[in-house]
Amino acid sequence: MPRMNLLGKALQRLQHAFTLIELLVVIAIIAILVGLLLPAIQKVREAANRMSCQNNLHQIALASHNYHDNFSYFPYAKKYETDLTFGWYQLILPYMEARNVYDGFFLLNQTDPFGVDVDHGNDTAHGTGAGQLALPATQDYVSRSTAIKSFFCPSDTGPIVNEAGNREWARSRGNYRGCLGAGNYFGDDFAAWVYPMGKGGYPRNANDWRLNPGDDSGFGSPPRLPVGPAAGMYQVIKGQGISGSRGPHGELFDSSGVNPYWGTKTFQSRVADVLDGTSTTVFYSEGLNGTKKDGWGSTMGEITHGDVGSSLFMTYDPPNSLNFDQVMRPCPHSLNIGDTAYRAGPDITIQASAAVGTSFQTTHDYCLFSTVADGFYGDPQFGNDQGGFWWHEKAAARSHHSGGVNAAMVDGSVRFISNDINFVTWRQLGTRAGNEALTNADY
Repeated sequence: MPRMNLLGKALQRLQHAFTLIELLVVIAIIAILVGLLLPAIQKVREAANRMSCQNNLHQIALASHNYHDNFSYFPYAKKYETDLTFGWYQLILPYMEARNVYDGFFLLNQTDPFGVDVDHGNDTAHGTGAGQLALPATQDYVSRSTAIKSFFCPSDTGPIVNEAGNREWARSRGNYRGCLGAGNYFGDDFAAWVYPMGKGGYPRNANDWRLNPGDDSGFGSPPRLPVGPAAGMYQVIKGQGISGSRGPHGELFDSSGVNPYWGTKTFQSRVADVLDGTSTTVFYSEGLNGTKKDGWGSTMGEITHGDVGSSLFMTYDPPNSLNFDQVMRPCPHSLNIGDTAYRAGPDITIQASAAVGTSFQTTHDYCLFSTVADGFYGDPQFGNDQGGFWWHEKAAARSHHSGGVNAAMVDGSVRFISNDINFVTWRQLGTRAGNEALTNADY
């Protein structure tokens, strides 16, 4: 073929190629299409995450019912009235296809007259006398550090273990919380002997977080809430598990083992206690996880412990509330934790702890750590003058889902609860026997 013809064909092909402007237009169109598609993809991903989270809650509720079938009551909020102790998480493991993990919690089923009540390491400080147990720091390390996917919401951190290399303190986290109702973890109920003022109740002050402190008839009187009895499916009894030997599920025995429950029995609710109806009583909901792996990630999400914010929450505040959680152990923003990735809302300026060295600090965890528990690292806003004690702890249901949280009801159904739910309705949903009249149209 003549060379001129070849050159002409080459020039002809060049004339049919894209110009720079045409190429830029094509790139711009592709970018617009991607921009339109990404939100849709993210919505589909979040919808899938929300469904997975709902399935997790459903499985947890079913496991709790299987436990009830075996023992005639549901798991307890915490085995003993103290912090760092076992909770509902451990008790339902055999019904979550994790019997091997359950078996590794060595102290859970101990009957120990010397009072070992925590789930970690070489801890004999709670015992007295020459016969106290000597426990290896590794005794439940594998179980504590085993992350079970069903306890994690995929919209949050996913499976996470903090302090993974520490044989005494390593532990898995989790996103699900048992419902304590609309009051504190005592169900806003103390026996009269706890604060002997002629009536039951507990210390109050003008800065109390509950709804109507001004309605009280005096110091120590029970609060008036827009609900009946405030207790939820989980509740703690003052003094539970303090005296005597402990049985596998919180039972108390005298030294001979003959007379059970001579002390204060660890409280566990039953289906028969749910007078408000199983379809209108919240059993479990969600919480956010501390995100640290190299160190302790704070109270929030420490599901292996039966503590407020760890494995327990209240319906006092609405879902994802911008009211502060108040806990007795460090928050994510606490200087000795420093978990800046934990986010429960927009940035906010609060009074700084003594450890910070300035008057104010910016945070976004919406959590206050009690100065009664630690005056150096604690937050002044949850201080001694504002009732910074364990009976004033509270934690809201929280999630990274758009617009609300998932909640499992006692009947095993799972609902999506909007952040905009009427706060009185949310409190009423949290009680097990408040005698409130609710229908599905209310939430």
